[in-house]
Amino acid sequence: MRRLALALLLGALPVAAPPLAALAQDAITRCGSLMPRDGLDACAEAMREAERDPRLLARLAEALFHADRVLESFAAYRAALRQTPDDAKLHYQFAGRLVLSNEFEEGVRAAEAALQLDPQMLPAWSLLATSYRYMKQPDKALAATRRAAELGDANEAYALGLAYRTGSDGLPRDAAAGQHWLGRAAAAGHEAARQELLR
Repeated sequence: MRRLALALLLGALPVAAPPLAALAQDAITRCGSLMPRDGLDACAEAMREAERDPRLLARLAEALFHADRVLESFAAYRAALRQTPDDAKLHYQFAGRLVLSNEFEEGVRAAEAALQLDPQMLPAWSLLATSYRYMKQPDKALAATRRAAELGDANEAYALGLAYRTGSDGLPRDAAAGQHWLGRAAAAGHEAARQELLR
């Protein structure tokens, strides 16, 4: 269930790249095709093609991840980030894959790197909130939840509203604050928040 929630959160991960050379694109596609024998050769070919191109390395990292070659995927992400350390979206994408693999500490560092570059990146704040919850760090989870809610994340606004309404997660019981955050979540289309407001 938790893995599914993270998968949904990360479903919008950007994989944007300009058109790739046909050979490299074909190799990367075959690398992620889950055909073990062909995939091994294709991944080696893709790595040769991608070696000096961070866009290709990022695509290769995704293909390897989907082929369940997680450690190689992470190596490709790190290589791409060494070449483009100022790419906030790539830091976030790597963070998401790390968190899905239960590598929370490195995932948090990658998400924080993304936020250093783009403090308004809402998905990175949401990912941090989720990660800190898994890591049992409630103060940090609450801070990230609040920031994500402020930026418009309906799920985090709902979580914050419930916490205020019930006096949980280290927050005092505050009906007005609970109503405020549940209202923001409901206005953003969160059905459970709408139901909660009717109670």
